[in-house]
Amino acid sequence: MPSMDDPSKAEVAPPTTAGEAVAHMSRSELWVTAAMLQLFSVSFTALVAWLFWHRDHSFYSTAPWRLPMWLSCGVYSSLALWIDSYIDLFLPRTPWALQESFMEYGYKLGSILLTLMEAIVLSISVEDTRVLVGCTCVVAACIGGLLLFWARLVRDYSD
Repeated sequence: MPSMDDPSKAEVAPPTTAGEAVAHMSRSELWVTAAMLQLFSVSFTALVAWLFWHRDHSFYSTAPWRLPMWLSCGVYSSLALWIDSYIDLFLPRTPWALQESFMEYGYKLGSILLTLMEAIVLSISVEDTRVLVGCTCVVAACIGGLLLFWARLVRDYSD
């Protein structure tokens, strides 16, 4: 049984701020991580868009709102990942619990639900412009919510 006086055996307290959570990483590692996350998000969006086009070359021309709808979902994911990276890089006083909750609900759950909505609409080849525009507007509203959240973070936690 470890002695309570031995500091090497003591449990490490969980981080309370974003800065504490990434203190083990250098600035260059944080920047590379931010760039790679963006690359992943953009690549995934482009790949899926290409796969739909490759299956049917007229897929986007028969219903022009399909492409903006799908790309807006990619913008949502990319923006959410950038906000997370921005917190790590420029807002070290942000509470760690807030950043974790944002990644869990704002990025993961939000991206899953929006992608699911759009995947259903794209996979059944909806051509009704009203449906496609409506889905695009839902994603645009979510992007607006992310921008408001980001502005609030900058206002509350910037140095």
